Amino acid sequence: MTEKTFNFLRFENVGIRVGDYIISINKNGVFGINSGFYRTEGIKDYSYIVLFYAEAEKTIGIAFTKSSDEKGTFKITHGKSSAYIVARSFFHSLTEGKSDNLSKYVGRYTPNTYSDPNIGKMFYIDLKEKQGSDKEDR
Repeated sequence: MTEKTFNFLRFENVGIRVGDYIISINKNGVFGINSGFYRTEGIKDYSYIVLFYAEAEKTIGIAFTKSSDEKGTFKITHGKSSAYIVARSFFHSLTEGKSDNLSKYVGRYTPNTYSDPNIGKMFYIDLKEKQGSDKEDR
């Protein structure tokens, strides 16, 4: 009788959300980069982001970079398999300094890819206004 052989790989992602390809915004003006997006896009290789805003479309553009030399960079704080970016000044500008204005955009967003001729590869999220619900304020 022939003995079976297996190529087992150790599963080490205990407690990590699988499949979330999401960027979130919280009520304190922080972007959250969930594990699915973090791993798929190799965010661990970047240290900063540059933010853009298209007012007419209410769309935020995010370009990841390794250099702090670019004007207007925000630092990425890395976790084990996710990250966050404190962008209070961006959101303060976006919401005219009114925290109530930010709370209507709090939530989870699925990013899309965009290739800008001047910027290169970036991601964007279309802001959606929440209708009187505090359930997304996590």
